[in-house]
Amino acid sequence: MLSPEELKESPLFQNINYESYLAMYDCFQAVNRTFRPYEVMYDYTSGSVSADSDSVGVIERGTASLIRIDENGVATVLEELGPGGVFGKALAFAGSSQDVLEVVCRTACEVVYIRYSQILKRCENACWHHSQLVSNLFRMTAQKSQLQANRINVLTQPTVRQKLLT
Repeated sequence: MLSPEELKESPLFQNINYESYLAMYDCFQAVNRTFRPYEVMYDYTSGSVSADSDSVGVIERGTASLIRIDENGVATVLEELGPGGVFGKALAFAGSSQDVLEVVCRTACEVVYIRYSQILKRCENACWHHSQLVSNLFRMTAQKSQLQANRINVLTQPTVRQKLLT
């Protein structure tokens, strides 16, 4: 679990107080896991390594990388994830069926897994923090999408000069 200070820094829990954060663990039936460096936290090809494929993982402590391994065995880091980083099959972008997508720890990590279905459904209490978390998740997804669009824009420039200027 995050400390009150760490909670303030987490983009997923933005505008959610610590008491509400604690209540969400029960509401969302969240599961905490710890990982060692270089351990695979999630494999998009076969589903989650540590939770079912319906889960969204949130890094609470540590750093990880989303890595794509193509059919030739070439690994490419697609994204660096730190505290507040979110990953999961429901949030994945489609790649080639031959590609392997994995989230791999760079340092020791603490991750909370929340079932995607628990995020989407309204709880019996109609908690405001539930709606805030969904709003935060959509905002983070939109920001990630914008960053990917910017990256594609740079990579599609025909010359190195144009890439640098972009």
